[in-house]
Amino acid sequence: MSADEIRHLVSANLDTVGPVKGMNNHQGSAFTQNAEKMEIILRLCRERGLLFLDSCTTPQPVSVSLGTRLDFPVWRNDLFLDHKLTFRALLYRLADALHWANKQGYVVMIGHITHRKDLY
Repeated sequence: MSADEIRHLVSANLDTVGPVKGMNNHQGSAFTQNAEKMEIILRLCRERGLLFLDSCTTPQPVSVSLGTRLDFPVWRNDLFLDHKLTFRALLYRLADALHWANKQGYVVMIGHITHRKDLY
């Protein structure tokens, strides 16, 4: 896709969703490793006053370094809460999150909403 096509598609999607504070990449893709494409997204976020959270689902995301170059703050996921869907695993991940927060002063976590009764 061209830069104009990306901007148009993402802008249309944002307009459809309604007022939002930011966006993130939910699944790993080559897109978040492509500086040229990510620059389009980060510039669009800055223009719209949105934050960008990189889920860090790919081995080499460029968003944080690119955001630094563009003077645009990019958040990055520190850990996934629910990489294993058991109550015990969630407790361990929360403990990891507390450790991470104590180490760097904050933690960014991503989890999925689930309605599985076997977790409780």
